[in-house]
Amino acid sequence: MTSLKASGKRDTKVNETGNDAPWRRNYDLAHEFFHLITWDYFSPEEIYKRNKHGKNRIEQLADVFASAFLLPEEELRNEFKKRIKKNHISYLDLTEIAREFDVSIEALLWRLVNLNLIEKDTVIKEFERGNIKDFDKKFSEVTSFLKKYGYNEDEDYSVAYDIIRNT
Repeated sequence: MTSLKASGKRDTKVNETGNDAPWRRNYDLAHEFFHLITWDYFSPEEIYKRNKHGKNRIEQLADVFASAFLLPEEELRNEFKKRIKKNHISYLDLTEIAREFDVSIEALLWRLVNLNLIEKDTVIKEFERGNIKDFDKKFSEVTSFLKKYGYNEDEDYSVAYDIIRNT
């Protein structure tokens, strides 16, 4: 367990069980880092208040911070644009980008939505269909395996996203 202390007032603890994927731990640490550096800026009421959807605004801000911290806009835009082919991007390409930034596919997709590079509704539908759920766990080694054994980048090994915005 890692314990971080902010201004001597509150402790932030991050449990590291060893069972989480490295990209999950990275995101959790970045999320908790936000709390560490902002403890003195939010009142207890703000910290525990939930909106009408049951979400906590401070937790949402921590997630946005973690995404921006781990997925810097310029670098991510460049990497994303390099992999677009005929206005499509495959799950495999998304997995490679996620691994390069050491984040989950889910974190990557939401950051791409927030940067207006992909459509939110389509990502939501993909999650609902289950095409992305647990993709990180199941296919974390697929990229290196396919490249080692002759992966052809022009051939589509997965469902391609046709959700790229024309910007």
